[in-house]
Amino acid sequence: MAKIRQILRDNFGFFYPLSWNTLKAVEYALANSIKGHYYEFGLYQGYTFYHGVKTSSDIHHFGFDSFKGMPMNDEGGGFSFGRFQVSYKKVVKNLLERNSFTYKEHLIEGYFNETLTIELQSELKNYKPSVILIDADLYESAIQVLNFVGPLLQNGTIVIFDDWYSFSENEGEQRALKEFLLAKNIIFEELIECQNRKMFRVII
Repeated sequence: MAKIRQILRDNFGFFYPLSWNTLKAVEYALANSIKGHYYEFGLYQGYTFYHGVKTSSDIHHFGFDSFKGMPMNDEGGGFSFGRFQVSYKKVVKNLLERNSFTYKEHLIEGYFNETLTIELQSELKNYKPSVILIDADLYESAIQVLNFVGPLLQNGTIVIFDDWYSFSENEGEQRALKEFLLAKNIIFEELIECQNRKMFRVII
């Protein structure tokens, strides 16, 4: 783990804002021959997604968002219903302006409980993720994402949680990962954290 931290810090500068973190995570996956595609859950304005596209234009990029803001919830933390709403049209416009929306970019519109289906999971089985960014904020959203990507994970997949410290360890994304790992024979090896985010490598 110390060697991985040194690589991330010295070679990839893993101490930048989220979009840069994501870019470096993609570069890390590519540099270490982790074959696969880019998944992002929670796009907001699409700028982090753009960095993923820019760094790895030869793979597919899947973005999942309601484009209506936060779902109904009682989890608190400032993540009230409808907050962070940016329309599908606006996100596409942002990507097009940066030449980051081609046939390899796929935006799946809708709340996670509606779109993260077994059928879609089956369709994506040939698109294993190399990097997954979970910007789900809430426990309920994060556990839905983890259960969806579970069968798609491969050894070496990089997973970034954007809001790791938005809640206590028994809430939010931390709670979601704990519950997910209890039911799976998978290890999430901690790589590094930066501000409110934490990055893991999947070991299967």
